Amino acid sequence: IYVMEIYNQHLFLLLPLLSLTNKNIFLGLHGNQISPNKNIITASGFKLLKRQLKKSKKFKAVLLELDDSLVDPAYQLPDDSKIVIPHPIIREAIPRLQLGERLAKLAQIRIGVVGIIRPDKPIKKVLDHLVKYVDKNPNCEIIVGTPIKQKPQFLNNLKVTLLDTTRQQDYLDILKTIDILVTDYDRDSYFYRASGVISDGGSCGCYILANDYPVIRQQITWPVSIGQVFSSLDELESLLDQAIIHVRQNGQDNHWQWREKRGAEYIAKLLFPES
Repeated sequence: IYVMEIYNQHLFLLLPLLSLTNKNIFLGLHGNQISPNKNIITASGFKLLKRQLKKSKKFKAVLLELDDSLVDPAYQLPDDSKIVIPHPIIREAIPRLQLGERLAKLAQIRIGVVGIIRPDKPIKKVLDHLVKYVDKNPNCEIIVGTPIKQKPQFLNNLKVTLLDTTRQQDYLDILKTIDILVTDYDRDSYFYRASGVISDGGSCGCYILANDYPVIRQQITWPVSIGQVFSSLDELESLLDQAIIHVRQNGQDNHWQWREKRGAEYIAKLLFPES
C-alpha cells in the first residue's frame, strides 16, 4: 500500500487503520520533516510516525528526491525505515513534442504560472517580472492556470491569459500547451520538499525555471536537466532568454529521458529491490 502526500496531522487516524493490514505500507512524506513542531498536533503526529516506523518494519517512509540529511537531525528518520525515490510522474501526462520534433520557427512562446495559489506559493512578484519581460518580448505570452474560484483580483489588471485548472484534465491540458513553467515558492516551506506542479509540468514537457532549493534542484536536473534554478527573481530575464533558446533548439527531447527514471516501473524496483 502506497499512501501519497501524508501529513503529520492525518497520522492519528491513518496509522491505526493501516496497522490492521499485513501488507507493506509505504508512507509518502510531503514536507513532514520541515518544522514538525510548529503546533502540538503536527508535533504529536510526527512523534507517532517515528514510533510506528521503529515498532513495525512493514512501515516505510518514502522520501522524495533526496535523503533527509538536509533537515534538523532531530527530525531525521532511521536509515532502515526510509526509502528515497524520485517524484512519481503521471503516466498519461506526456510532452506534446515527440523526440526530434521542434517548435514552428515563428511559434509564440507560452510562459506559464500554474497551480493553486496560497501563501507558500505566491505569484504576484513573479508575474511582475514576467509582465516586464513580455513587454520587451512580444513573441511571448503569459498563461496563468489556477482554480478560477480562487483567482486573486489583481490578475484582472495584468496582461495575462487566465485559464481554469479546477478540473484535473484541464490542468494537465494547460500544462501541455506551456513551453516554460516558472515557479516561485516560499523557502521555509519548500527547502526540503518536492513540487507536484514541477513534476506534472516536467511530465508535460515544460522547461522549468524554479527556486534553487535542494529537492527542487534535484527534481529538475536528474537524471537529465529539464530546466534551471534561480536564487533571485532578478535572474529571470537572463534565464528566460536561455530557456527560449533551449526550447527552440532542443524541443522536449530531455523530458522523454527524464521521464524514464520517474515512471512506475523504475520506482517499483526501488520499493521492492528483491522482487
